[in-house]
Amino acid sequence: MKSLVMCILVLAVAFVPVEATVIHTVSFDDPAGMFAPFYGPIGASLLTAGREWSQALAGSGIIDVVVGFDPGIPTAASASTTSQLVGTAGSLGVFELGAASEIRTGVDPNGAAPDARITIGTAYLKDELFFGPGIMPTDKIDATSVFLHELGHIYAFNGFLNSTTGERNRSFISTFDQHVRFDGTNFFFTGAAATALYKGDVPLTFGNY
Repeated sequence: MKSLVMCILVLAVAFVPVEATVIHTVSFDDPAGMFAPFYGPIGASLLTAGREWSQALAGSGIIDVVVGFDPGIPTAASASTTSQLVGTAGSLGVFELGAASEIRTGVDPNGAAPDARITIGTAYLKDELFFGPGIMPTDKIDATSVFLHELGHIYAFNGFLNSTTGERNRSFISTFDQHVRFDGTNFFFTGAAATALYKGDVPLTFGNY
C-alpha cells in the first residue's frame, strides 16, 4: 500500500471558523514527495473551498481528503471513497456518497481511512492552476474554484447512469441519479429544492451529467 504524506492536517482546524460543523482535512498521496512544493497552496485552496461548502451542509463531520497526482489525466477527478445503501427505487439499490452520509448521520462509514480522494493531473497542476496571491493571469484557472467543483462531486454530484443515454446499466443508482431525468436529448435534475430555486427542471451537461 502506498504511504500517505501527512503534513497539512493541522491546518484544517485553524482555517475553519468556530461555527462550522463540517471540517475538512487534507493529506497527500505522494510517496516520493515529488509535488511537496505544492502541498501548502493546494491545502490552503482546498480548505478554503471546504469552508464554503461547510456553510451549505446540514450536519457535522470531519471529512478527510487525500490528494494524489497523475500525469495521465488532463485536469482533476474526485469521488467519495465509499458509499452507503440508503434505500431502494423499485428493484434498484440507492446509494449515498460516503462523505455525505458521514455529515448526515454523524457516523464515519470507513473509519480512519480517507473519506474522499482528489487526483490532480500533473501538467494541469504545474501549468494551469493559479493559487495566488495577486491577479489571476488570463491563461490560468483559479484553484479554489476547481476544488469547489471537485468537492461537489465528492458530496453529491456523482452517479452511475449512462451519460449519453440515461440508461441504468447496473443494479444500483446514486441519490443524485434518483432525481435525474433524461428526455431523449438532454439531462435534467428534478430535486424539489433545486427546481423551486431554478423555477423548473435544472439542465445538466450531456455526456457529463
